[in-house]
Amino acid sequence: MLDWSYALLSEADQRIFRRLGVFTGSWTLDAALAVCGTTPDLGRHGVAMLVSKSLATVVPGAGPERRYRLIESVREFARTLLAENPQDADAPRLHAEYYRNRAQAAAVAWRSDSASLARRAFEALIADIADVRAALDWSVAERHDVLLGQS
Repeated sequence: MLDWSYALLSEADQRIFRRLGVFTGSWTLDAALAVCGTTPDLGRHGVAMLVSKSLATVVPGAGPERRYRLIESVREFARTLLAENPQDADAPRLHAEYYRNRAQAAAVAWRSDSASLARRAFEALIADIADVRAALDWSVAERHDVLLGQS
């Protein structure tokens, strides 16, 4: 059934779907755009298309920024496709770089004089904790790139 649904997607939406398999937890549209390497309009359309086809879901009550996720079986299917497509080999690196940058921005906010800014940065990072951990794991275990894993 997943093969059939995937085959109905456009090439661009198939690429977005495969690359979203790199996420472990939920993600924001900004995170998807960073990993999918697409324009905001195309990325927005692609994620909306995946939601309309029930390949991705909107996370209810996730806070002020809309978050999305793939259910486990769909994510595993996307990861399999991701591994089989060499043109998507940069997705794990883009994922790790995105979350490294998020962690670095949070560190700057924590050192600021604004308690509300620090709190928002902490809450945003907590929402992304599964992917921060996955990015660190990939950076160190798969790439042996301690510098990418540092923040």
